[in-house]
Amino acid sequence: MKFLRRADRWGYMASRIIDWRFIPNGKGWDVEDDEIIWLDVAAFDRAWQRSDQYIVPGGANGQDERYPRIGKWFAAYDHCDMAFVSLDDDIPIFTNGRHRYSWLRDHGVTAMPFQVSPGASANFGRLFPTHDRSSILRDSP
Repeated sequence: MKFLRRADRWGYMASRIIDWRFIPNGKGWDVEDDEIIWLDVAAFDRAWQRSDQYIVPGGANGQDERYPRIGKWFAAYDHCDMAFVSLDDDIPIFTNGRHRYSWLRDHGVTAMPFQVSPGASANFGRLFPTHDRSSILRDSP
């Protein structure tokens, strides 16, 4: 686990860099693997709010106990599978990972990698650009 020390107004708090995992296509799939694109969380979230999949900060409208389970996961692990997303009229649509994304958004992550269909990364990069190539999770003080 990679730790950073960041000073804030309360003193010091630990921060962790998330180790992202790419999920390749299963054996026997005759399709090209997804592309990876790093996106700005704030810009992505503004667009995603127009989706009926949107999870509000705090996860109150999330599915079953998925949102709180993400916090338990990161209490024990530093790695995470990338989310799968597509676009419908420039609105992000999740195939997998909306609860992970929401929890990380709510815990200060400002950039994340996503898995997108081959050829889609240019459009995502145009809509939600970032130069960041790390996701920093801040632990509670």
